[in-house]
Amino acid sequence: MSHVTGEALRISIGAEDGRPAHVITLEGDVDFGTSAAVLDCVNDLAARGSDVIVDLTDAQFLDSAGLAALLGARRAAARSGRAFTVRNPPRLIARVLALSGIDRLVDVEW
Repeated sequence: MSHVTGEALRISIGAEDGRPAHVITLEGDVDFGTSAAVLDCVNDLAARGSDVIVDLTDAQFLDSAGLAALLGARRAAARSGRAFTVRNPPRLIARVLALSGIDRLVDVEW
């Protein structure tokens, strides 16, 4: 399944092989204009009883609204008793996660 939020971000949702999880792949910018769509996707999947993995391999940019969306997504998954993981953040985004301390609050797969 694919959802386009505009020119800045493409969101794709797929199943994770071998576990009850969905992967949300983000391609582009996760910022003020797109972060609500990311949070909506996580809320929906967690409410359906799925663990959620956000794959940032193809993300280009993450601002404070994107950071807030990741924290909100973590909370939404936790409220539903589901796991939340961030996967493959690019080097610059990994640095933002580390400087903000979010890498200590959210499970990150490198």
